[in-house]
Order: sequence, then structure tokens, then C-alpha cells
Amino acid sequence: MQVGIRDDHLLWLERPVHAGARLRHLCGVGVGHGEFAEREHIPFPLLSDSGLRLRDTLQLPTFEVEQMTLYKRLTIIAESGKITKVFYPVFPPDRNATEVLAWLAGGSRSTR
Repeated sequence: MQVGIRDDHLLWLERPVHAGARLRHLCGVGVGHGEFAEREHIPFPLLSDSGLRLRDTLQLPTFEVEQMTLYKRLTIIAESGKITKVFYPVFPPDRNATEVLAWLAGGSRSTR
């Protein structure tokens, strides 16, 4: 079962439309990056936010499970340090990579 961009990363990398876009996974859990990436099969770099500073600053959605606060699934597009698009909620997750690629291919992204 596909769960989104993690599983569609080859599709992402094969499409020239991404025009230099880079994938990152934001992790709010304070575990080792290598351990988490291996266990969850994350094929691109992780950004650690174990203090949940981005949640607090950007009011990102989270949920609680087993005494952990985790980020809800969302996709953020940032250009030149500015957030230009947020995909939330991401449902169904197996369509998110295609939706993001379509949005990136849509021309003038800074006006959306």
C-alpha cells in the first residue's frame, strides 16, 4: 500500500517539473534520524523538530499517540524562504505526490 510521497519519490525524481525542488521529511519525534529513516523507509533527508518549534510558530496540526506528539500529514511548499502552498489535509495520501507535482507544473507558482 502506498502512503504518499515517501513511496512515490521515484516518480517525483523522474519528473523534470519539480525544477530543483527538494524533498524533506519533518520529524517531531526525538529519535535518531538514521534509525527512523531506516524503520520508516524514508528515502530523503529528515529535518528534526523534536521541540515542535515549527508547530508552535506555524500552528501546524499535530496529534497525540502513546505520549508522543506527532505532526499530521501535510505537504508544505516553500520558495525563497516563503511558504507558498500547503496541502492539508493530505487525503488520500497515495495521491499527494501527484497533486504536488501537478501544482508545481502549473506555471507561475508564486501567484497561487
